[in-house]
Amino acid sequence: YKVIQKERSDAYPGGPEHRFDRYAVIGAPVLFWTKSAYRAGLYRTAMGVMWTGWPMFLAASARKMKTVIGGATRAEEIAINSSPSA
Repeated sequence: YKVIQKERSDAYPGGPEHRFDRYAVIGAPVLFWTKSAYRAGLYRTAMGVMWTGWPMFLAASARKMKTVIGGATRAEEIAINSSPSA
């Protein structure tokens, strides 16, 4: 649960304006951790992870649905100036 707890305590940079993005990134592992704990017979742990991380799982699901429906966003290309350093 440490990643979830750190996010909830605002330990990660970006402020409130990037909270949804951080939640969406953490949401996929929340589902993986829940399924792994459930398959290992750790039902209480599985429920605890899902209970604690459900907003993040929901954000990841919303991001995935947006990508499936609207298509992926093109990556930005940045030119690199390779001038010799002195």
